[in-house]
Amino acid sequence: MPWPKLAEAVLAVHAYPQCQAFWTQIQDLHPHLVLTVANTLTAYHPGLTAVPVMAAPADAEILFTGAPRSQPTIPTHPLGIPGPVLISRAMLVQLPHLSWDCIDAGCLVTPQLPGVKVWGDRPGGCVASGWALPRARVETLWQQAYSYGHHLGKHCQTSGRYLILAESVPAGTTTALGVLLALGLDAEQRISSSLANPTHRIKLELLANLRKGSYRLDPLGAVAAVGDPMQPVVAGLALAASRFCPVLLAGGTQMLAVLALLTTFGQPGSLAIGTTGWVVRDPYGDFVGLAALIQEQRGGHPIPCLAADWSFQHSSLRSLRGYEQGHVKEGAGAGGLSLAALRHRHPQQLLSAIEGQGRQWGFA
Repeated sequence: MPWPKLAEAVLAVHAYPQCQAFWTQIQDLHPHLVLTVANTLTAYHPGLTAVPVMAAPADAEILFTGAPRSQPTIPTHPLGIPGPVLISRAMLVQLPHLSWDCIDAGCLVTPQLPGVKVWGDRPGGCVASGWALPRARVETLWQQAYSYGHHLGKHCQTSGRYLILAESVPAGTTTALGVLLALGLDAEQRISSSLANPTHRIKLELLANLRKGSYRLDPLGAVAAVGDPMQPVVAGLALAASRFCPVLLAGGTQMLAVLALLTTFGQPGSLAIGTTGWVVRDPYGDFVGLAALIQEQRGGHPIPCLAADWSFQHSSLRSLRGYEQGHVKEGAGAGGLSLAALRHRHPQQLLSAIEGQGRQWGFA
């Protein structure tokens, strides 16, 4: 679909007037990034994801320090394609005024970073159990995030910043599907994956015991049943902070689930979703259709959705060209950080930076 462009390599894929307004609003602001990392035992199910289970802490370490500590190297697709944190790190280096936070909402291993906020002491359980998280823990994470989001939003408002909320959760598209279905949304066969081939059947089999719409009026109950620890954190941060400053949800399907959650608690302020062109063009997903459905059924107001329209088709690195074959697509804030960098840098300069990161990590 020929979506309109806001700038070179920047697409407005849903709610074009609101995309224009948001893009203008952040023009003279510097970003503050919050990366929320978590694990769900759902990721151990065979054939579900190409993301290594230990990717979450390693993504945080690479993004903010340039080197992993939780595993020997950058998280990599089984076909040798670098994980999206390579893109995110290349973009972060191009944003010298960026400030950041990292929240561990429930990782197998806490990221080895200075100042990381540890809000969770264990990963989420497998969604097949129907008891992914204790209800009390979900409520605590939500309340803690809402309170911190209020603080962050006011800080960004007074310091001339906007907020980028990113995530790293292996198997997070499955928990996203679970929450969307639990809230009564028609999300079957519409969820993207880190794999080129669709994983709809596996996802739905894991969620076979979930009755669609059973948590329509209980969003935190939906997370407790079939969600993951990242979701209430990012939803609480976004809802509170967006009343004070612009907030960009940096991600694909997972951020649609976050949007569906937070709109059950009230209308956000200045909020947008930023993802990659690989997500919005995924033939096995329906990002734009789901965004419109959430607007219709749970929000009412259009939420702008933007995409960083990278193409690695002619990249000098064969491994990066795997993105053009439908692998990986998004994660660790790759889309949102790309949009932030594209606000101030030429796309070709940024593509060169991405390839430079790839060579630094030894990718061919």
